[in-house]
Amino acid sequence: MFKRNTGYQQSELFGFESDLTKKQKLYLHQSTEFTFFKEIFPRINESKFAHLYSSSKSRPKAPINQLVGALILKHLYDWTYAELFKNLTFNNLTRYAIGISNSRADIFSEATIFNFQNRVIKHFEETGKDLVTEVFDSLTAGQLEQFNISTNIERGDSFLVDSKVIDYSRLRLFIEVLKRLSRVLEGEVKKVFVL
Repeated sequence: MFKRNTGYQQSELFGFESDLTKKQKLYLHQSTEFTFFKEIFPRINESKFAHLYSSSKSRPKAPINQLVGALILKHLYDWTYAELFKNLTFNNLTRYAIGISNSRADIFSEATIFNFQNRVIKHFEETGKDLVTEVFDSLTAGQLEQFNISTNIERGDSFLVDSKVIDYSRLRLFIEVLKRLSRVLEGEVKKVFVL
């Protein structure tokens, strides 16, 4: 069941920020994670992913903006999944970036993020629409407008997150290669290599 995440909008009375000194709060407010939480996280359009979930009453899933935010951070810092979950579990800055201000709160499981990615991939295969790229493009357009940035000149060292968002395991990559090969084979050759 899809449920929009709004819990992050109200700060917790006993959240991790309440225990910080003035100097620590200054470091927090100057951090990349704080900027991510203020500028990117609230603009992740969760409703784009709503149709991937059951409409019947069931247990709510992990917040979509946390899942997408975690994937963006994973690729921003070039983390493995193990490093991502280590940071989500023990690094308060990483938790803060995806709207978790209570250090005692549990995060979603690894299976949850993999299931989410599988749903996104399946949707892409069925419709040709890459939802993560759409969200990323929307975030980029919002930032360009907010900061009045012209895109007439493209930097050579630009950060490409969408090309890395759908990670392939070796098996998934092999299957994708076989699918694409099947599409280009013709006639008798294709009959020999039916997948």
